[in-house]
Amino acid sequence: MSDRTAVLALVKSLSDVDWRVRRDAADALAEIGVPSGPNQRLEVVSPLIRALRDDNPQVRANIANVLSGIGESAKQAVPTLIQALHDGDVQVRANTADALGKIGQPLEQILLALIYALDDNQALVRANAADALGGIGQPAKQSVPALINAVNDEDKWVRINIVMALGLIKEPTDAVVTCLAATLDDADQRVRSFSAIGLGGIGQAAKKAVPTLIRALDDRVTEIRVNAAEALGLIGHPSKQAVPSLLELLQNQYAQVRGSAADALGRIGHPAEEIVLALIQRLNDDDSRVCRVATIALGRIGTSAEPAVPRLIQKLKSDDIQIRGLSAIALGNIGAVAAPAVPDLIQALNDQNEKVRGMAAMALGGIGEPAKSAVWALIPMLNGESKRIRDFTAQALEAIGTVEARSALNRYRW
Repeated sequence: MSDRTAVLALVKSLSDVDWRVRRDAADALAEIGVPSGPNQRLEVVSPLIRALRDDNPQVRANIANVLSGIGESAKQAVPTLIQALHDGDVQVRANTADALGKIGQPLEQILLALIYALDDNQALVRANAADALGGIGQPAKQSVPALINAVNDEDKWVRINIVMALGLIKEPTDAVVTCLAATLDDADQRVRSFSAIGLGGIGQAAKKAVPTLIRALDDRVTEIRVNAAEALGLIGHPSKQAVPSLLELLQNQYAQVRGSAADALGRIGHPAEEIVLALIQRLNDDDSRVCRVATIALGRIGTSAEPAVPRLIQKLKSDDIQIRGLSAIALGNIGAVAAPAVPDLIQALNDQNEKVRGMAAMALGGIGEPAKSAVWALIPMLNGESKRIRDFTAQALEAIGTVEARSALNRYRW
């Protein structure tokens, strides 16, 4: 039996006189889904709309789930789904909110309906409405005032979904930043965690929240310290007052905390001297993941990370493939002042790993004209390797820019 035949048989069962058969048919449709072709989906939507008015609430709830799985192709069901937000059964209303979020169009009608559902007298419905608004994302920005108004809901799951929704919508307003900064003090750790993530997603526009995020670096929950550090990094330079606290976190017992602090310090970048010296120490962290993050962070700082060049040169000989490659990239990002690394990067062009060879070529291009001694090692790479390596090599030769490099590029491109 084909998928289409099975689906149509189940749709036909939605008219059975026995409510248990109708319920099980709706449940099966939700489980197996409707075939992906738009025409096949459209032919089952009309019967599903009729089934939304079934006498049995379990059937209606399951039908809402089926429409949720169909998504935008079920938009003709939206008017009936909006009516179902007034259903006397809480599960029907909750599933309906989810379905409206998944369908997503017509946007204006759905947003108004979901905003209405944020005031439902049942927490499950409110939580699903908030989750649906977050799923719609940035186009749901007109719901932001209602979400902020509901953020102190007595139910923790509603609050969790609201702060998640605000983070996904990413409306960079003072009201949103103030709200998410306040919920960093929520009693529930998941609310605090998603508040930090949301502030990081907003980025530099969330700079007003920096003092609160600094306090969150001392949260008793490791995950929240990690998310707060990441948020401060994503806010960037305006987070410079967090640097002392982040430097302290580099000594934390948990690798994930040390890694998030290293990443944040690389993104903030100032005061560079103090940050660079601390990150150099993390290049020898007991956890290889922290070493990798510190390497990336030094490259992100750029020229001011010149003191790290000797240590990064050493890391080009690491047994860890990723460390070798990332060290090369960091040296390239540091730029011309990383010229002492050129001989070692030339050697890395013969690394046994293709990705490392490519990153070494990119690094030589990042150093630019001071890497001119690498030209004769790079030119043969234009005729072999993978296309990716050839492209990296061409970019490096173009950046170095000597007569020999340009001549080789002209032959390669011709």
